[in-house]
Amino acid sequence: MGTRQEREVDGGKAAAQHRIELLRVELERKQQELAGLLLHGETLHPSAYAALQGQLEEEMEKLQAELNSLTAGEG
Repeated sequence: MGTRQEREVDGGKAAAQHRIELLRVELERKQQELAGLLLHGETLHPSAYAALQGQLEEEMEKLQAELNSLTAGEG
């Protein structure tokens, strides 16, 4: 048994690790969506395709930035 502070630190680390895993899964899902969009983009109007691609890329950038900030604290 550790002190309350040690338990809080361990809990914070566990929460951060859980968030990292969730971000990785979400990022992978977004990459798959983008790949699907690239495969089937010819069926979309060019402006709709560009909007969806831009939205997915923006979401992926945000996820990657959060992931980078969390994993930078691990090292």
